[in-house]
Amino acid sequence: MKEIVDFAGTGALRDLEVGDPVAKAFHVLGAPDGETDGPDEKIYAFECIQILKSRSDVISYISIEPDGDHINFPPGLYDSTRIPTPRRSHLLQALRDRGEEILETQPYVWDETWWQVVGSGVLLHFDEDGFLDGAVKEDKSPSI
Repeated sequence: MKEIVDFAGTGALRDLEVGDPVAKAFHVLGAPDGETDGPDEKIYAFECIQILKSRSDVISYISIEPDGDHINFPPGLYDSTRIPTPRRSHLLQALRDRGEEILETQPYVWDETWWQVVGSGVLLHFDEDGFLDGAVKEDKSPSI
């Protein structure tokens, strides 16, 4: 779970973060498993990680989206390539133990609660059973 706690606390996957050139993502994560095209942006998938490339070729969004009971990471990113999906109570407590402030918020839909790690801006969402189903770091500035 350390990998998720670190991402939630820093907004970075190791040293890959929002605002970095998308070429750095390929260097750190390897070749994507898939991609989608949009009018100005492109989404790349790397196991359970997704990044969004802005029209200026920088990373504007990083998300971790568990695949059911596990989170799969591309080889070489972390020591483990597969970890159990953390439960809300365990992940939020680990973040609080680290000194992080966490706020409940509704950033997308008024009746859908997410938890924001204040220092990093990472948003966490959990399914109805209390398991993480999304961890997101996004840059909403218009300059990207």
